Amino acid sequence: MSKEDNDVYEYESGESVVADLKKGNLNPDWILLDIKMYGMNGFETDEIISKINSHWRIGFITNYDIPAYRRKAKEMGMELFLPKSNLFLLKGKLVNN
Repeated sequence: MSKEDNDVYEYESGESVVADLKKGNLNPDWILLDIKMYGMNGFETDEIISKINSHWRIGFITNYDIPAYRRKAKEMGMELFLPKSNLFLLKGKLVNN
């Protein structure tokens, strides 16, 4: 795959993405989660994903822009915390970092 290729996979739950990552079906540049998801929340999903591969870049895109969530995400090593109201900033965050 060349650098110009952009594959995007969307999952309904944290469990689904964790299952595919454990199988080795994906090797993403970024994993973008929401805080509120079906089944496991984004924090729980991040904990598991980080144990599978600590080098994946993980971030939140969420409607829950709450200071306590921002702090927790930072403590967990999240590289991105972007409110959905600022999605126009997404491309610059992912490409330039």
